Amino acid sequence: MGSAFNKIFSVVLLILLVIVPHMPFMDPYLLFIFDLIFISVLVSLGLNLLAGYAGQVSIGHAAFYAIGAYSSAIIQERLGIPFLGSMVLAAAITAAIGYIVGLPAIRLQGLFLAMATLAFGLVIEEVLIIAEPLTHGPDGMAVPDAVIGPWVLTSDTNGFYYICLIVAAIMTWVAVNIVNSRTGRAFVALRE
Repeated sequence: MGSAFNKIFSVVLLILLVIVPHMPFMDPYLLFIFDLIFISVLVSLGLNLLAGYAGQVSIGHAAFYAIGAYSSAIIQERLGIPFLGSMVLAAAITAAIGYIVGLPAIRLQGLFLAMATLAFGLVIEEVLIIAEPLTHGPDGMAVPDAVIGPWVLTSDTNGFYYICLIVAAIMTWVAVNIVNSRTGRAFVALRE
C-alpha cells in the first residue's frame, strides 16, 4: 500500500510541477522562488543522507554549497566555460575538497565532528570574503546567465525552472536509490 501510494503521489506531484509554470497566477518572481526551492532540495538531500541516515552532525554543510556555487560562477566568469561545463567542473572541485576534508574528519564523531565541520564552514566563509578579487568579497558576485545552446536561461524563465526541476527530480531519485541500497543500509548501521 505505502509503496504504491508513494509512486502515485510522486507521479502526480511531478505532473503538477511540470504544469505549474503555465498557470495563470505564475509570474517571474514565483518562478524564481520555485528555482530556489529546487536548489534547496539538492542541499537538503545531501544533508539528509549525512545527518538523517548516517547520523553524522555536519554544521558546515553550507560551505560545500558555497564552494560549488562560487566555483561554477568563477569558472564561467574567468575561464569562459559554458554553464553545463562549469557545473560539472564545480561538482568535481567540490567533491575533491569534500574528499580532502573528509579524510581527517572520518576519524571524528559526535561533538568533535560538529566542531570540525563548523570550523570548516567558518574558514570557507572567511576565504570567500578575503578572496575579493576572485569572489567580489562580501557583496558576492553576479552570476552570468546560464546558456545552453541557443537558450539563455535566467532565474525568471521557464527554461531555468525546468532545468532545476529535472536536476532536483534526478537527484531525489538517486538519493532514494542510495537509501534503499547496500550503502544506505550501511549509513543506517553507522547511525545505530
